[in-house]
Amino acid sequence: MKVYILFSRTGTWLSRILGLFGGFKYMHSSISFDPTLKEMYSFGRIKPHNPLIGGFVKESLYEGVYTFSSKNSCLVYSTVITEDQAKQLKDEIKRFEMSSSAYHYNFLGLFFIPFRIKVQRKHHYFCSQFISELFIKIAIIDQNIKSYWTSPKDLIHLLDLTLEYEGLIKDYPYRPKK
Repeated sequence: MKVYILFSRTGTWLSRILGLFGGFKYMHSSISFDPTLKEMYSFGRIKPHNPLIGGFVKESLYEGVYTFSSKNSCLVYSTVITEDQAKQLKDEIKRFEMSSSAYHYNFLGLFFIPFRIKVQRKHHYFCSQFISELFIKIAIIDQNIKSYWTSPKDLIHLLDLTLEYEGLIKDYPYRPKK
C-alpha cells in the first residue's frame, strides 16, 4: 500500500523563518493515505489564520493555508508499506484524532532542532516529529532516531521515498474529481 508524504511551502511567516534556519524550502509535512491529498494528518495550525494555536490537525490540500497564495508549492512523495503496517499507521493516527484536544504544537522543540537540544514534552509535536514518530512506531524508521530532532528534510533521507510531484499546489495533478 502507498502512503503519501507532502512537504509544503505556504509562505507563512513561520515557514519563511524556519526555511532560513532549516536550509530547506519545504518546512511543513503531512501524511495521507490518498493520492488526492484531500485528507492529510499533521501537527500545524488548528485555525488557518492563527499561527499561535496549533495541534493535531486533519488537513486538505484544497483548504486552509494551502489556498492562501497561488505561489504555494509542494513536494509529494510516496512510500510503500505492508497492509499490516498501514493498519498500524491508521490506528496510531486514529488514536491521535480521538484525543486531539490533548495534543499541542511543539513550538519550543521546533526551534531547538538545529542546535540538537532535546525538547520533548508530553503531547507536544511539530509536523515532522509527528510523522517520524509514526514511522518509528511501525518500525519503518530506525528505533534509535530521535523524533524530536527530525526535520522535514530529515524525513526525505530517513524514509524510502519515491517522488510523485514537485510544483505549485494549484497545479497538483491528482486533484479529486468534482
